[in-house]
Amino acid sequence: MGTSRKESLESLNTSFMEKLKLRQPGMSAPLDFIVDSDAPLPGKNDNLFTPLKPASQDTSTRLQNSRDELSDITGIRREDHSYYQYHITLGYLVATLDKVELTEYRAKNREWREMLAKAGKITIKKFYFCILQDMYSFRSICVI
Repeated sequence: MGTSRKESLESLNTSFMEKLKLRQPGMSAPLDFIVDSDAPLPGKNDNLFTPLKPASQDTSTRLQNSRDELSDITGIRREDHSYYQYHITLGYLVATLDKVELTEYRAKNREWREMLAKAGKITIKKFYFCILQDMYSFRSICVI
């Protein structure tokens, strides 16, 4: 079971909504993360994001179970399914930085990460299935 690239976004959203109703109850409890200080800084895209890793083995197991379940329901399995880098994206670069700007940006990115890591645990209470037309407008449809 997979999805066709020819299917419309509206059709995919409807299909996924129906499949998400099949999820096991209790899979959506809050999940605790910590900043993954060992993750590499952004590469060629240099987007501003905070890499995360599960704060406990329990969270790690629940995340993997949820990823497996969602993969089974939707028919989508990414190449990085078992080693996905969880993250919170804070912004996307929309202009090319010169060498000086890029060096400063990367240094600030490192500082930001270190500061967040000191804050401790980050709890994500709910994950949502969202419908989007573009990267500027996400509409939450249901809790996953």
